[in-house]
Amino acid sequence: MNLTIEIQDTATGFLDSVAAEFEGGDLKRRIQGGMAMAFHDTVVHNFGDTGEDRPVEWRFLSPKYAEEFHGGDLTPREILAGDMMESVLVDSDSVDAASVYTNCPYAEEQQNGNPEINLPPRPFFPMNKAGQLTPGVIEKCLLVAEVEFYEFFGSNPF
Repeated sequence: MNLTIEIQDTATGFLDSVAAEFEGGDLKRRIQGGMAMAFHDTVVHNFGDTGEDRPVEWRFLSPKYAEEFHGGDLTPREILAGDMMESVLVDSDSVDAASVYTNCPYAEEQQNGNPEINLPPRPFFPMNKAGQLTPGVIEKCLLVAEVEFYEFFGSNPF
């Protein structure tokens, strides 16, 4: 599952001008990397029992399925931790982008559900089916961008 999220400063072009003017793009890379790590942390925390910032609450397992495969435990434990959570990675090597992704083969089916096999969506990426990010993760990423910006300059440069 590979999702591309683009946050653009269309009103002022501030991030692009900062990238061009300061340190050959180091600030832009630093901001993008910080935002990607904040997004990654939210995704990983969404695997907990209640999640940090899920777009919808996860449904419990059906009693029949839980009894047959999980000893009666209704919590979808197979996705609360383990392989899928560990497969969420960050790539922030590019000056142009930073990515948060998973290569887990069943991640997309868990994120969006599959009505053919009666699997409800249990989204761990903080975004809805239309690709809209949750307000919480947007706020978290923008706060990280602001912190990175001020730490880069040591104070407010304006």
